[in-house]
Amino acid sequence: MTDSLGTDFYCIDDLDANLTLVSERVCLAHAVVRRVSTPSFGLHYDGNYGYDIREELGKPQGSPNRLAAHRIEAEALKDERVSNAAATVTYVAVADAPDKQNDELTVDIWLEDDGGPFELVAAVSSDGITVELLGD
Repeated sequence: MTDSLGTDFYCIDDLDANLTLVSERVCLAHAVVRRVSTPSFGLHYDGNYGYDIREELGKPQGSPNRLAAHRIEAEALKDERVSNAAATVTYVAVADAPDKQNDELTVDIWLEDDGGPFELVAAVSSDGITVELLGD
């Protein structure tokens, strides 16, 4: 694995209170997750940054998850450290949820960097996003 993937503060949806640093693939994974959890045009200085996967929450089951996956892939490829990306988005109905807004999405993202492929899985709900890095 290369040592060119960078170092940044631990930050999925907010800065870690301890200002923990992450590096290499964890840093890249966090950057991709931030890209897909920031609304389009969410950065005033970069109109080409962001697609908020949480916009898919509450849509009717069977909504076009392939379109969401394509948008995730396109957003990931905007990061110069990513040479290839593939994603799947799966709708997860929460049995005791009174409305669809409380349902969840599971997002599998396969990324390739200079060191080869790796995978991350994100659970997306109205409460936030959790991420697990696999195959590092």
